[in-house]
Amino acid sequence: MVEEEGKLKCVREINGVSTLGEARIIRIIENIPALRMEFNDAGKKIIATYQLDVDWNNYARLTGYLSSNESSKVIGIEALFYNNEITSVDLPKN
Repeated sequence: MVEEEGKLKCVREINGVSTLGEARIIRIIENIPALRMEFNDAGKKIIATYQLDVDWNNYARLTGYLSSNESSKVIGIEALFYNNEITSVDLPKN
């Protein structure tokens, strides 16, 4: 994730395929902050909602659920870890 033009841009890479998305902080149950990311994957909108947390070594970690615009059912669970090697230059242009 990088800040670009006042927005949080993020890249989701699965099996070598990168998808550009946007992220923002939202409030969920009892006003708890969470991170919401939205991606378009082959015309299907993927919505990811992550709990903000750290692992035992105090490294940033996001764990959350994936859903789509076609259904509010959970279609996946994932954990994301900090990578300090990514910059805005590395973002795909789509």
